[in-house]
Amino acid sequence: MDSPARGRRALCIGLETNDHESGSPDPRGVSRHLTAERVRDLADALTGAGYGCATRLDVPGRWVADEVLDFLERRRSDDLCVIYVTGHGTPGPGSLRPDAHDAPEGGWLDHVLSAAPLDSPDAFRPPVLLVIDTCHAPGSTSRWHPHHLPPHTWLILGTGGRHDPGPVGTLSRRIASTLRRLGDGALDVDPALPAVPLHMLASEVRRETVYDTGEKVIVLGPSDRGSPEDDTPPFFPNPAYLGGRRHSRLSRTTAPGVLPFLEDADGGLDHQHFMERASGTSAVAEHGRGVLGRFTGRRRELAALSDWLDDPGARGPAVVTGAPGAGKSALLGVLVCAAHPELREASRDLWQRAYRTPRPVRTGFAAVHARQRGLSEICASLARQLGVTAQDPRQFLKAAKGMRVPPVIVVDALDEMAKGTDVMNRLLLPLSLEGRDDGRPLARVLVATRHYPEFGPLIDAAAGGGLLVDLDRIPPDELADDVAEYVTEILRTTRGFRHRGSVVHTFARVLAATLVDRGSPQSVWGAFLVAGLWARTLVNSGFDTAMTADEAAEAAHRVPRSLTELLELELRSQPELFWLRPVLTALGTAHGQGMPTSVLRRIAPLFAGDGGPLPSAPSSATVKETLGAARFYLRTVTDTNGTLLYRLFHQSIANHLVDDFEQSGRFPSWRQVLLDRLFAPLGSPPTRNWDAAEPYVLRHVMALAREAGREQELFDDPEFLIRADPGSLDGLRSARSGSPGLPPPVLERLLDRRAPLHERRMAASLAALRAGDPELAHRLASPVHGAPLPWIPWWTTPFSPPPDRIVALPSGHRTELFVLDTGSGRYGALEGHTGRMAETEGPDLPDLVDAERISLAGRAVALVTDGAGHQWIHQPGTPRLIDAGWPSASSRLSGAGPAGPSARALFDGRLVVCVGTRDGSVIVEDALDGHRIVGREGAHDGPVTALVARYDASGLSVLSGGEDGSVWSWRPGRDRGERVVLLDGPVRALDITADDELFVSSGQRVSAFRGGLPAAEDRTGEG
Repeated sequence: MDSPARGRRALCIGLETNDHESGSPDPRGVSRHLTAERVRDLADALTGAGYGCATRLDVPGRWVADEVLDFLERRRSDDLCVIYVTGHGTPGPGSLRPDAHDAPEGGWLDHVLSAAPLDSPDAFRPPVLLVIDTCHAPGSTSRWHPHHLPPHTWLILGTGGRHDPGPVGTLSRRIASTLRRLGDGALDVDPALPAVPLHMLASEVRRETVYDTGEKVIVLGPSDRGSPEDDTPPFFPNPAYLGGRRHSRLSRTTAPGVLPFLEDADGGLDHQHFMERASGTSAVAEHGRGVLGRFTGRRRELAALSDWLDDPGARGPAVVTGAPGAGKSALLGVLVCAAHPELREASRDLWQRAYRTPRPVRTGFAAVHARQRGLSEICASLARQLGVTAQDPRQFLKAAKGMRVPPVIVVDALDEMAKGTDVMNRLLLPLSLEGRDDGRPLARVLVATRHYPEFGPLIDAAAGGGLLVDLDRIPPDELADDVAEYVTEILRTTRGFRHRGSVVHTFARVLAATLVDRGSPQSVWGAFLVAGLWARTLVNSGFDTAMTADEAAEAAHRVPRSLTELLELELRSQPELFWLRPVLTALGTAHGQGMPTSVLRRIAPLFAGDGGPLPSAPSSATVKETLGAARFYLRTVTDTNGTLLYRLFHQSIANHLVDDFEQSGRFPSWRQVLLDRLFAPLGSPPTRNWDAAEPYVLRHVMALAREAGREQELFDDPEFLIRADPGSLDGLRSARSGSPGLPPPVLERLLDRRAPLHERRMAASLAALRAGDPELAHRLASPVHGAPLPWIPWWTTPFSPPPDRIVALPSGHRTELFVLDTGSGRYGALEGHTGRMAETEGPDLPDLVDAERISLAGRAVALVTDGAGHQWIHQPGTPRLIDAGWPSASSRLSGAGPAGPSARALFDGRLVVCVGTRDGSVIVEDALDGHRIVGREGAHDGPVTALVARYDASGLSVLSGGEDGSVWSWRPGRDRGERVVLLDGPVRALDITADDELFVSSGQRVSAFRGGLPAAEDRTGEG
């Protein structure tokens, strides 16, 4: 980017360094130089990304907030702001602290985040990306959870490792490097995206960081609070965006008018796949001309399939079958483009020259390219397109039956699925053959597949009661005419052959006759596919103007008879491209819709080696050059993070390249090496940083590990399981049953995708505690990489009947709990640190009805009341209840209290009552006149059953428990609150200490949680 884009502004701050921070010679000068260097480096990178940057050096911690506020007050609401702070820090609890004696109470970052205008819900405040890169931060990272962030704010926080604060500016260097790679086009972002998704940029930074130092990188934003990821502002523009200055990333097979549809396309629909197939010339289109509509021939097949699609009463499945390259996908591509309500107009040039096409299907149309997708992925994709909810075949069949009109469902490449028979038996056949109450089928199903024996039931159903189109059974003369017409149309669109009628005619006729064996009704390879690629070879030969008709005939006779022969000819003709075959072979191992260049770079050296040490990974520029040279054999789609995925356009090419490599015997254990190289930027087990993994890796690493015989390695890694792509969950569950590893309840919660990640983490941690594995519980709650839970599950213990009163009693460095079930009168004492039952003794008091915390001579005790009003005292460490007699009349509260759970507190200088209601709301009322001051509506799904008020550095906060099993944290007047704990049963009681020890009664258990420092660090004394 040559000049700052309007509205992008950055403030880069280097913290003041103090002499006492290091014992090394001249610590102030060295640290000061390093900090200034990092500030300048990132400021330069931000300038290259379009930002106007202001820098501040040697800023004392107490002045940071003022610098930030001054910067923001001069910004407009439509600006995009980056604020970067780096420098040395000192260890300390609670917050990042540049210097203990220099910062405001609570730390300078606390001060910045809580001060206006940053901590303002004002919609006119500009979005802000905070980049914080200081050392000595491990002990503070638990504070930075989504609910601590101000509105319109995103945070990238770099810390040292758990045992090492790390050098100054490690994160800064990685961000600067990533931004420069972005500017150079090395990140390979989809040109349809105007900006780089922030989560993609963060993953790139994480991968570099793991390679470098193992530093911990935390990324937080509104999406972590449940807001859509699409709400992320375009902080960093995409230099390859088609609407900008650069057009070099324009796909050679995609018209610009099509790309907006690709942005909105459902992942399974894969508009680009169907549009390329419909073009008939995706492999031979001239650069810059986009997709050309040159589909020809197939008149009878087009007419039959179009009639079937136009007939709402059509029954039975329609199946298109044929050998590899016979044109199954091209035929379906024309039909989908013409019939799809979104694609029809945008793709008119692709299908309007075809002999016959269907009318548009206005409602109930879904298409999916099934290559290497799973059954659940197919169901979810079709459901999204049809506007219904379904994740498995049973749900989808039920949803289809409930639709007013049988939907039209198109599935291409069924034979390229790992378990295509499951899709046939559990989804496609029931949709086609099961009837509605009025006799119509659940759906009209059109499928393309090779004529494999395992798909016999589907093919037989089409032949018996539906429509079967076999492209291998076309009369040879008709096929030869169609191929000749196809080649003629291709050559006539090129500049060199447009006016060479006799040459074009001769080449097309001889080529068609050579490819079509008139003595056989079948052909091993599709004539259209080979003819199109050989025509492209002729176009690139450079002999268009000098070629005679005889030379054209000779060139046509030389055509390879298979796609793999054609590929080998192409590879041999480009010996100067060392990485061409390794890159294509690496792509041959791709699963799903393809792999990104970041993965391709890591594994390509495996296929370039000769059995000895592997060569270094190719550069991003080399990979781009290689992919450009091989573009005719590739297809691209956009991944969920905005990067491009590459795959070979035909499975036969992938099989050929991988088989050839395996037969060479250079690396007998190559699948093991491939998996290791895939894992390389994630670190070593058991602390791999799965946040740094590409979506491709999360989707397919289990299948790759299975091929390498290393599944158990992933089953033992809870951080992988909690992030594994939902599409692979069915396979994970079935493969995991009965094998050793994580306790089944923990696994079940890790794989449950109905809740957000942090709630799954909480549930799995609690399950680990219940299974007797506290080490696993704390690993889950406070991961090595990423933000820990705001409340760390510490212990859980059974208690029946569950108490409806919990009184936490701090005593010295220990806490004791007095617990009471008012229904049965059972009471007891628990050690706050371990949950073990403390010894109690005393009179038989079955009618105890209440317990509360009071202070006697500065010591916290529990005041217990029985049904007659008699009072007793439980003192921590004393097993026997102490008789406190009858309360005086003056000490008794007069009047009826609130109907729901309540707690008194001070708020804005007045006495208030915080009340939980039956509709799940929490209200703050004036204690004197009952006037409502502020409320949080609908925090719980059902009645509020427990409530406690507390004070922290931010003022009053309210914790409430509900019948729905959730615990909410809310700061009245400051935020909307957040669900911080989700338990298996209704919350009956809760209490909290000043040291952030939270105790909750739920189900048949009492559980303890700790806030503040991460659990592992608190236990070991680190940080």
